[in-house]
Amino acid sequence: MARFQAYILPLNDDGTYQSDWVNVSKYTDWGKLSKISQKLDNNEFEVGLFRYNNFGVSFFNESGLFSEVGSNSTIFKFKRSDSKVRITWSRNDFDVYPGLFYPGTVYPHKEQVIFEGFLDDSATALDVRRQVVSMKSLGYESIFSKVTTPFSAISNGDKISEILSECFDLSAISSILPSYSISLSVDSVIDDVSDLENSTVKETLDTLLEIGNAVLYLEDNSTINVVNRTPTVSNQYTFYGQAAVDGVENITALGKIKNGLNRMFNYWTWKDTTLLSEDSTSTAKYGVDKKEVGFTGVTTGATQQAIIDELRTEWSTPKQELELKTPLNFERFNLFLLDKVNIDYPTVSKAIPGEELPVWETPTMVWDESVWPLSDWSLTIKPTAFWKIIGRSVDMKAQQLIFNLREI
Repeated sequence: MARFQAYILPLNDDGTYQSDWVNVSKYTDWGKLSKISQKLDNNEFEVGLFRYNNFGVSFFNESGLFSEVGSNSTIFKFKRSDSKVRITWSRNDFDVYPGLFYPGTVYPHKEQVIFEGFLDDSATALDVRRQVVSMKSLGYESIFSKVTTPFSAISNGDKISEILSECFDLSAISSILPSYSISLSVDSVIDDVSDLENSTVKETLDTLLEIGNAVLYLEDNSTINVVNRTPTVSNQYTFYGQAAVDGVENITALGKIKNGLNRMFNYWTWKDTTLLSEDSTSTAKYGVDKKEVGFTGVTTGATQQAIIDELRTEWSTPKQELELKTPLNFERFNLFLLDKVNIDYPTVSKAIPGEELPVWETPTMVWDESVWPLSDWSLTIKPTAFWKIIGRSVDMKAQQLIFNLREI
């Protein structure tokens, strides 16, 4: 029992946003709606590449509500692009009002926002036979690609955090994302900002986030967070496998398990210099896996060295990564990027045919006589190991959450 809803906030004739969201749920082709994802890095073989959320959405257009500006019946008065779109989820598949109801039939919580962002009209396509309009939706972060870096407001000697603050204070950004928080472990001084002239804010972010070993994500679709990769201090949730004894099973699938070598870099250099930062223990064990960074705006050798030392510390040791799927519910829905979690995923043991199952500290276990049992599967994850969430997706078709986890 659950319900997804879709809303659009069109622009007025003068380009300002209308005051009320339009519920377009009954016109939405839910079967075509792809997974909605948030991830800290662009792909599993890179680090520090900022990405923004996007997914495809289609609307049945027999009534003409989603036609171009100027068409009869369209809800768009100024342009389709940059109209806001919102997707929500609720455990209840009906509207809830105060009154009496049977226990367990109604869940007392509001609609939860899965996604909020802009409609992108650049790839819109109309299927005439089906009368379906297909569009792309982009996260609010996409505004960074449409705004140039405020070069006149920054100076040589500014820190990364100061340059980012000037970017986020731009009216085009602050009108959409009114608040921000910046917390960097390496807040380097930029000696020469000339390379940032005529760049978009997105390009500036790509440069500064990498050398700051930082990530950017949105919280509650309104707050920009720029932080290092440190997870929450306390454990936020425990996932249980099918053989766990301490909790109800809530893992539907584990997969895409990687040993972490795909994102291990143990030999860091600064471009066009002789500076390097090496993890000798890691290179002795795995060989050299080199990664070069560089930004002409940082010319001080000590600063360059501090940056590559920080990156080496973060990435020189392989950390296991995996994908975990779990049913969509309210508690797990509120887990977010960089939350610390653990997994209780034991195996099921069974006796070898003709032998008793040896149980520790019971008469069935006899030293040098009992036979080691068989296991139903080889993977075991102990709850003493902790993970941080580096990616989060909502699969509306399967009504499940998909978490990308990296070992801490």
